[in-house]
Amino acid sequence: MGVRRVFKFFHKYKRVRWLTLTAVLICLGAWLASLALPAAHSDYVPHNPALRRADLFFYPPHAGHGPAPAFIFFFGNDVGFWSAHQELADDLAGQGYAVVGFDVKPLLKSLPNDRTAIARDSIFDAVLASLIRASRHELGMDARPVILAGHSIGAELAVWSAGHVAIPDLRGVVAISSGARGHLRITLSDMANAGDPDEPGSFSVAREVAALPPSMRVALVRGAHDRYRYADSAIVDAGGLRLQLSIVPLASHSLKRVILARYVVRRAVAWVAEAQPR
Repeated sequence: MGVRRVFKFFHKYKRVRWLTLTAVLICLGAWLASLALPAAHSDYVPHNPALRRADLFFYPPHAGHGPAPAFIFFFGNDVGFWSAHQELADDLAGQGYAVVGFDVKPLLKSLPNDRTAIARDSIFDAVLASLIRASRHELGMDARPVILAGHSIGAELAVWSAGHVAIPDLRGVVAISSGARGHLRITLSDMANAGDPDEPGSFSVAREVAALPPSMRVALVRGAHDRYRYADSAIVDAGGLRLQLSIVPLASHSLKRVILARYVVRRAVAWVAEAQPR
């Protein structure tokens, strides 16, 4: 009788039946796709000794592609440049992009903890500009467009850097799981996802987006179940027509389901890369 009742339920509620079948097919497809995922670890050793640091991860374009569409500098989050970031970076390298991942924690910890944040911002600006310039040259990307990407705190830093750091040929930002506000620090509150910072020196992501040059595109990527989705409306309004919001099905803030996220991130990166400088 139990099986018969279930059959009657699905026969009566056709919409539920189709939604269930769709969900099963998506999960099955994602599982099959995961079997073909390449190794995310990069064995690339920079020629420049100054770039042989534990906080940088180099992903040259995979063989078989023409000139790289863009150079991507990818900020990690408060955990570091961890496995999900590495898988996304490697997948983008498989699409022909040159990618450098950055564990931003050591740099943020080295910055002075002044309340005005003026010195902190200035040092971060100078160090980041130098790292991007050297990393770009290392991979032979001096003449290619630049995209800043980041996840969580890294997304907030990417947006801030787009407006404050001198980066030639910058086309825009791919902000994955951004909060409403950010700062150039990592606190216990950040690590616990306990809310947005509001201390002196913190910044509104929406205001930073609004202040970017009109030619820069911003791709906001968000997990369907991300607790920070409340930040989207203000950021989308600030970006206007040069902002694109993409949702990753089934994903949360951590974006552990890279199997699905990689396709959304690919489209977001390609859209930003197409931006034309003015």
